Amino acid sequence: MTLPCLLGDYPMEKYKGFPGLNATTVRLAHRFHGEHLLHQLRKKGESSNKTDFKLGSLIHEKWLEPESYESSYSILPGRYEGSDPLSRKKRGAFQSTAKATGRTVIPESLHGRVLEAVDALGQNDEACLLLEACEAESSFFWNDPDWGKCKARLDLIDEKRIIDLKCYHGGRSESDFLRSMERQGLGIQLVWYRRGARVMGREVDRMGHLIYDPETSSVRLRWMTRNELDSAEKNCTLALERIALLRRSQPQAWHRCVSHG
Repeated sequence: MTLPCLLGDYPMEKYKGFPGLNATTVRLAHRFHGEHLLHQLRKKGESSNKTDFKLGSLIHEKWLEPESYESSYSILPGRYEGSDPLSRKKRGAFQSTAKATGRTVIPESLHGRVLEAVDALGQNDEACLLLEACEAESSFFWNDPDWGKCKARLDLIDEKRIIDLKCYHGGRSESDFLRSMERQGLGIQLVWYRRGARVMGREVDRMGHLIYDPETSSVRLRWMTRNELDSAEKNCTLALERIALLRRSQPQAWHRCVSHG
């Protein structure tokens, strides 16, 4: 049975709350196996606290879901960020007000970097055309006969293309990005998305990355080659075989690690 495809305003937090095998777990299984994979799965939530990860997440939300960004965050003025007693007092009052309204506080300095990224994306013709033509932040859920519940959240998709936005330092260097794509399994992520899209009746034939470099504010679009996609598909299959082995050998540990998120 296929679960419904939910698009557009489906909140990220609600998406995370649904159980299911996702791209992050498959990518980790490409790099690790056995106890090492379990260890990585247990700590995968820690990356969300890193500044670079937060920046990337905020850029995604501001560019792809601007209404969600505006309603979810309160921008802490720079004058409240000091360590003096008055700044701490005003910061505390600001944070209390934000918490009471269900908003997350982000520093003005971080917000400025987000606006800089969105401005760069908005000035890139290819990025603007993609945003206009594609569905943004689409959540797919499906039941796989071998894996059970699966899910994927795609940055940009239409009937033929899947594009993932990556905030990547050194994004202007092709060789650096290719090494990162291999090491981090970025191609595996895209072929996992393609599996979900096919279940939903989307015969995707092009996949690529829209790359934003925070260091230079440059934006470029890179489509994966056929050889890269074939290699990513093989690596995805290998990762799923590792997951199957782990699930059979340590079912309770596996369930604790991946039942949600």
